Amino acid sequence: MPRVSSKVASFTESVIREMTRLALEHDAINLSQGFPDFPCPPELKEAAKAAIDADVNQYAITWGAKRFRDAIAAKVERTYPGWAVDPERELTVTCGATEGVVASCLALLDPGDEVVVFEPWYENYWPDTVISGAVPKFVTLHEPDWHVDEEELRAAFGPPHPRDHRQHAQQPHRQGLRPAGAGPDRRALPALGRLPDHRRDL
Repeated sequence: MPRVSSKVASFTESVIREMTRLALEHDAINLSQGFPDFPCPPELKEAAKAAIDADVNQYAITWGAKRFRDAIAAKVERTYPGWAVDPERELTVTCGATEGVVASCLALLDPGDEVVVFEPWYENYWPDTVISGAVPKFVTLHEPDWHVDEEELRAAFGPPHPRDHRQHAQQPHRQGLRPAGAGPDRRALPALGRLPDHRRDL
């Protein structure tokens, strides 16, 4: 078997991929992956066909096509009045949340940084942390309301670290709780805010 890096050697099969394979094997309902059971809106189909006919086929610039970023910025301002986003400096378009998470980890984390990951968690949080050279610290969301034990959270952060060492927390993610049909407890964020300032980021 070819040798792989120590980082990759610790990874397992994707949970979504494993559950999809098992659901197909046992003719079960697959709760791990969404499959649209409705047609694509006709206006999207027409827009896609018009773009093909107009030869809109050049690679987008790496942080996203300008018209798309402008539209996202306008949508943010309409949806959240008072929040203005600069599409040139504060927006990056990624190929889904998965790319967005790993890009953020690679941009923000240094080797030795610690990342508090709330579990159950979206399956890419852990490998993205490891690939970035950081150390994951797991904190359990407790049933039945998926609350955070503040003492467990405090223990995961531990004592203050030197100025060159940062700790990060990944927000509890609804997708990690999707099979339970639940959302994360909103008390997690205030609990983070009550911790002493040890150069932490959320």
